[in-house]
Amino acid sequence: MDFGKRHVFVFVFLLATYWSRPVSARTVVIDEQTPGTTYDAILDGYPGFFTQDGIPDAGNNNLAIAWKAGAVEMRSVAEFPLAGLAGVTASDVIQAKLRFNVDDVLGFLGAPLSGCAAENIAVWVRAGDGSIPVSDFIVSGPPTAVVNTGPPCSITDTTLGSSGPVVFEVDITGAVQTLVGGNVPFANVVWATNSDNTGTSLDNLGINSAGPPGVRGARMPYVVVELAELPPPSLDAQTRRCQAVLAARSQAFQQLTQRQLSACTNRVLADIAKGRGVAKAMDFCVERLATSGGQPSFVLRARQRHQAAIQRACASPALVSALGPPCDASVTDGASLAQCALDRAFEAAQRATRSHNALLCAVLTAVGLQTQYTVGCQQ
Repeated sequence: MDFGKRHVFVFVFLLATYWSRPVSARTVVIDEQTPGTTYDAILDGYPGFFTQDGIPDAGNNNLAIAWKAGAVEMRSVAEFPLAGLAGVTASDVIQAKLRFNVDDVLGFLGAPLSGCAAENIAVWVRAGDGSIPVSDFIVSGPPTAVVNTGPPCSITDTTLGSSGPVVFEVDITGAVQTLVGGNVPFANVVWATNSDNTGTSLDNLGINSAGPPGVRGARMPYVVVELAELPPPSLDAQTRRCQAVLAARSQAFQQLTQRQLSACTNRVLADIAKGRGVAKAMDFCVERLATSGGQPSFVLRARQRHQAAIQRACASPALVSALGPPCDASVTDGASLAQCALDRAFEAAQRATRSHNALLCAVLTAVGLQTQYTVGCQQ
């Protein structure tokens, strides 16, 4: 087996979060937890069962590679879904790395092996389809990379018992760029070795495959893709105005609510300290804070004004869509946007007040507003 000559050596409110698209570099990790990721190891030959002849015979094995001339070869295969890169262009891929570990050394695979890990591991990255038939054993052309694991027999179960799994990294940037550029849904990765009389486990089950999965930090192979920064959104004048009004009105409502909560708290505590009870303080607090019943309170009237202003500025559903996903997926128009943003501001005001006044809940309860300001009483 000729691997070629290429080698790898080894708020205010939270509106800024809601409506600011990410502009930092993005990292996408594709591993065994990613839906659609699959692994298998495929045999060619197995003394007493199959003949080693270059034609794959059987899959459904723990992930490993092996080579014993004239007796057996095992190659490992993985299918990594690229759905997490949807909408990405080849030029967006800054870097892609394939990471895998050696966590165990095979001593027998239908024939005695040396008990040493492979000195060379070749890796091919190509277009996949989400499945791993035994024919995926067959590769053509030079590998994407070849990893030198060290001098002969430098990795054994004894050394792994001391070091833990040994991790290797392969730069597969060019291959991933090609796959992304071709809108390929899966990356198919094949590992093989030409180190004779060796067997090398690449899974996460540890020495003797005793497990449990992840023992001593072992991992199944995975891919890490670094993507270019997203450009800042380009918003038209109407959308920018909607965004500005939304931020300003939400912040103003939060600050007003905080002031009224503080005023109510101070009045209740002052009246109690002077022996007056809470009857008059209750009227004071209800007049400023009540969200239902009787005449609209100062806070409720302010909310109505802010809501109307947001709805006017963000009347078109297209404006709401242009801002990105605000609050939650149910927000599709100006009315629901205003409702959601002001609800968040209302809750933020209670949390902010509670953070510097431990008696807030007791005061709200004393004046009968605890059910209208439930966040103020959360622990």
